[in-house]
Amino acid sequence: YGAFKNHLPLLGWKDFNVIEKNILGRNLQYFFRYKMGDAEVQVERIPPAYLPSPKITILPGSIFVLKQKGLEIYSRR
Repeated sequence: YGAFKNHLPLLGWKDFNVIEKNILGRNLQYFFRYKMGDAEVQVERIPPAYLPSPKITILPGSIFVLKQKGLEIYSRR
């Protein structure tokens, strides 16, 4: 059993995922990354090539972007 540690205000985040100690997510314009233990959320503008997209999934080596024409896969730096 675990004990409650933190309350994270991740309001408005979509398509979030957890990779190691990072919580990754997005809204309509920005990617967000919260590293466990850090005080701040890192913000990066979503590249125009990814938009518009109803679903973006971030994995350790790739970013999957769902668009009307199909699925686009980008390598993650």
